[in-house]
Amino acid sequence: MQKRCSAIFGRLLALCVAVLLLAPCTGAQAGWFSGDDTEPLKDYKGADAGRLVVSLGAYRGADYAFYRLFFRTHDKSKMAQVKYTANQPFLPHRYTDYSDDIEAGDVAVWALAPGDYEFYNFEIYYAGGMVQETFGSKEDFSIPFTIKPGKTVYLGEFRAMEIYGRNLFGLEVPGGAKFQIFDEHSRDLPIAKVRDPLVGEPEILLPDPAAIKSPFFQRLP
Repeated sequence: MQKRCSAIFGRLLALCVAVLLLAPCTGAQAGWFSGDDTEPLKDYKGADAGRLVVSLGAYRGADYAFYRLFFRTHDKSKMAQVKYTANQPFLPHRYTDYSDDIEAGDVAVWALAPGDYEFYNFEIYYAGGMVQETFGSKEDFSIPFTIKPGKTVYLGEFRAMEIYGRNLFGLEVPGGAKFQIFDEHSRDLPIAKVRDPLVGEPEILLPDPAAIKSPFFQRLP
């Protein structure tokens, strides 16, 4: 019995050490994102529906399994997400909407009721051995957009760039990501129109990273 308890304690101790070695000590803005209890937002079926088109991707070489951007209605009563699942060694190879030597990602199309919305947080999932981490913003931000009857709005590509933190031993470990915003409508709109023939010529409204006022969105040179 004593040997069995010692063996269990040894495994638990090894697990704790592994977590300490791999867990990042990130800045005040990075941390767990628990989501909320809002009602899921579904595709709107009304004749006055507008379309949201946005793409989400990541630079090659990142260690994360999936990326999510959350958006919600202006009154915060309903929420939805845009998701990109990256190809990982432990996941079967999957098709992505676009891919090259620099990046890969997916294009999302949402049919939404006319009104005001905002992107407000993100979630990035990391799985490395016995350690699993979810990164997001501790404080919500706001990327507002308006859906007009029968119109399409394009918010650009949100491209995740991996950032690193330090664990308690000073070792470099994955620490989340920052997002760069690009105008890739010439690539994304044809993909969106195949997925939803009611996608029209869009109003292109790329968010200004400075206006988001979050350290996770980067202004390009």
